[in-house]
Amino acid sequence: MIPEPYIHRPLHPRRSDPLEPPGDFLPRIQFAPVDANVLLNNILRDARGWPRPTQMRSLAAGGMFRLFAADNVLGDVEEHLERVVTERGQDVALARSIWVRDYLPRIRFVSIDVRQLPGLDPRIAAVVERDPDDAPTAALAILLGVQVLSEDMDLLDPGLASGRPWLEVVVASKNVTVGDRANFGLALTTSLTIDSAGALARRVATIGATGPGRLSLLLCLGVICVILVGLVHSEPARRRTKAGLQLVWQHTAPVLALALREYAQAAQNRSTGMARLARAALSAPAELQELALASQLLASASAPMSSKELARQMWQYERVPQRAVDHVEALLRSSAMFVETRGVGWQLGRLRGQFPGAESGRLLSA
Repeated sequence: MIPEPYIHRPLHPRRSDPLEPPGDFLPRIQFAPVDANVLLNNILRDARGWPRPTQMRSLAAGGMFRLFAADNVLGDVEEHLERVVTERGQDVALARSIWVRDYLPRIRFVSIDVRQLPGLDPRIAAVVERDPDDAPTAALAILLGVQVLSEDMDLLDPGLASGRPWLEVVVASKNVTVGDRANFGLALTTSLTIDSAGALARRVATIGATGPGRLSLLLCLGVICVILVGLVHSEPARRRTKAGLQLVWQHTAPVLALALREYAQAAQNRSTGMARLARAALSAPAELQELALASQLLASASAPMSSKELARQMWQYERVPQRAVDHVEALLRSSAMFVETRGVGWQLGRLRGQFPGAESGRLLSA
């Protein structure tokens, strides 16, 4: 049973620091739930355009876009793949190899029992009434906070699916990820520059704190002053220095201009992508807020996460109290959605190779 919501008391809230280390700027992986029909259609597009990959296949392979699906989606694709491909006149063997090699290992399948959720969201209830088989996908969309990549009217009418322009969501996710990585590179460079300058200043201060150190600094300053005076009074030296600087600028300026244009384009695309993803965003009801937050953090994490780290991110703790860790542990163990990898941490859903064959199977061997 899912525990009661955690009462957050910020005993040790996280500090607000404008110069946070670059680790806090790591780009999040974009994600979305997907249904069987969109997967089948995209496999067909891949087969038709082979070997050129579709956006979805390319982004999933590059780790820039993570797909989630309810457990029953796997069986639906397996059941209908051959029929759909044959009806469209495509190569069945090629389509199956694309599914097995390029999609199946990268989709995270999530076990959701709608009956175990606290309360029944009206949107999920509407889907249950029309097609109970779609209920797990509906619940997954609400918990992940993003519309399903689907054209299914049973999901579209309650506002839980993207509809036909699902490819826009995929492209928007790519643009946001590319923009985030550009921002991360800029943040990393700035942080390293500040750290290097600070380390140099601290080193100089340490050296100057002793008598021999002050003498060494004075000698270095004297040598630098002599060199500068020589440059000022020597016309040939000034010309050589100027020519060298001009040569460096000639080679550097085009590269800098290109980098600035690419960064500006990435920033503009990111802004457009964020606006599109905002239109695909879904909110969870109050009773599912905690479960949704845990799901979204694990969905976007680059690796399995410990209960302590998840609690830190959920409530922005600097130092995480044990009661918060215990609560997160109970929350994760209350649902088969979350899978624990022994000695590593928790993740949302499991990859195809991780299916243990048993129905519960919440603990995987590392």
